[in-house]
Amino acid sequence: MTLKQTFFSVAIACTIALAAPAFASDGPQSAAAAKASAAALVAYTETAAKNGERPNYTTAPIAGHLKRIFDLDALAALPPEKAGDIEWLLDWGDSANIGYKILVRYEAGKDGGPQSAARNLIDHENEISSGLSFTLRLQSRMARTGPLFMESLPPEQRTDIRKRGFEGYTRQLVGTVLSTSGMLASMTMKPGNAAVIAASLRDTANAWLPYTTADERTQLAELLKRSSTVNSEARPALDTATATISKFRN
Repeated sequence: MTLKQTFFSVAIACTIALAAPAFASDGPQSAAAAKASAAALVAYTETAAKNGERPNYTTAPIAGHLKRIFDLDALAALPPEKAGDIEWLLDWGDSANIGYKILVRYEAGKDGGPQSAARNLIDHENEISSGLSFTLRLQSRMARTGPLFMESLPPEQRTDIRKRGFEGYTRQLVGTVLSTSGMLASMTMKPGNAAVIAASLRDTANAWLPYTTADERTQLAELLKRSSTVNSEARPALDTATATISKFRN
């Protein structure tokens, strides 16, 4: 069962429609735009692969599609989370996942492996950094929205399978945080890109920390400390994130 299937059924959709607050005015629109742009990105890279070409993400219309998938401005402008946001957040998350995987894994004519990822990170660092920063923020918003959604359900609909689905999602978020911190610790990035990613770790810490273990927090603190020595421009945000981790108590 997929995450989306876990959260939703016809009955749940009806519950949201009847009982939950109205969707944020621009959230569904942004999610729909991201979905259309993800489809366009898939079509573009499929054509590039058939032709044995490396994609160019800096020219129109593909640059615009990436902007719509990873629209940080639209995400930041959303009002506070509501239970009824869950459906379009999942849709937007699906699109972001598609876009990010393409950026990282693309390799014409074969399945992308570690070497492809290393090359893509060099060739498309700007796009990957923007995508990663957006993904961290979107996943963190979902982690804050999930409990609101669960609480909005009648007690009999707060089933174990839905709880496990949300737990799986929060583990995915922690995995994203760990892999992001590891990437920053292992390579020197362009100062602006490192600062953007570090800011996303700092700004989302209170969303993902409750789902970390003590060992994971120790690991994260070590990675962020190492990251600050490798990427000096990101140091202030990383130091703040590290301080937040050290103060956290379960």
